[in-house]
Amino acid sequence: MLHVSITHAIARKLAKMSRTGSELFPLDPQIAQRVVLLSGCSEGKRGSRRRTTRDERFRLRQSIFDMGRACAAELLADLGSCETSVAMAADRSPVWPQGYVGSITHTDDLVGVAVARRKDYRSIGIDAEAIVEPEATAEIDDLCMSETERALRDSVEINPQTFSSLCFSAKESFFKCLYPLAGVWFDFLDAEIACFDADLQRLQMRLLRDLPSGFRQGQVFGGTFRWTDRRVYTAFALKSSG
Repeated sequence: MLHVSITHAIARKLAKMSRTGSELFPLDPQIAQRVVLLSGCSEGKRGSRRRTTRDERFRLRQSIFDMGRACAAELLADLGSCETSVAMAADRSPVWPQGYVGSITHTDDLVGVAVARRKDYRSIGIDAEAIVEPEATAEIDDLCMSETERALRDSVEINPQTFSSLCFSAKESFFKCLYPLAGVWFDFLDAEIACFDADLQRLQMRLLRDLPSGFRQGQVFGGTFRWTDRRVYTAFALKSSG
C-alpha cells in the first residue's frame, strides 16, 4: 500500500512510497503490482463542507490518471521493458508495450496497477471499489447481479453490501481481462459468479455468451478477491499456454 498526496511531482512521490500487504491485489507473485492510496484527495471526503469545482475535479481525475501511468512505467521498468509508456486506445483502454500485459484501476482515492510478461500471462484484469452504501445495494443488484448471484449472496456468510460490491468489482476485472483478447464489449449480465469461497477468497466466473478468440458460453474462469472494511479488490489472470 502506498500513501501519497497528489501533486505534479509524481516521479518524486513514487520514490517515497511504502507498501503493506493488506492493500495488495490477490495475484500470483509473477505479476508485479502497485497500489497507491492517495491521501486527502477523495471528492467525497466525510466532514468536508467545501464543494470542489468542476476544474478541480478535472485536475484530480487527470492526476489520478497520471499516477496510474507513472506506476505502470515503474513496474514495466522493473520487469525489464525498454518501453515504459502506456498508450491509450480509441476506446480509452490501455495499450501495453509489446511483450507485456497489464491492468489499471482507479477510484477517487486509490490507484492500482498490475503488469506481467506476456510469455507468462495472456491477460490480466484488476479492479478496486469502495464498499457500496446500504441504500445503494438495490441499484447495484439491478445493474449487475443475476438471480443465481442473489441466491448465492444469501447462502454465504458475508455482509450483503460487501458481496454486492465484490460482484460488481469481479465483473469489472473479468471484463478488463477478457476484453483485450476478445475485442468486443460485453455486459455485466453476460457473466455470473458460479462459485464463491469467502474463506479461500476465490471465485469462479461463468461466461454466459460466446466471445471472439475462442471464449465459449459456459466456460468458467477462476478469480481471486479480498476485502477490507472500506474496499473490495478483485483480479483475474489468464496464464499463457506452454
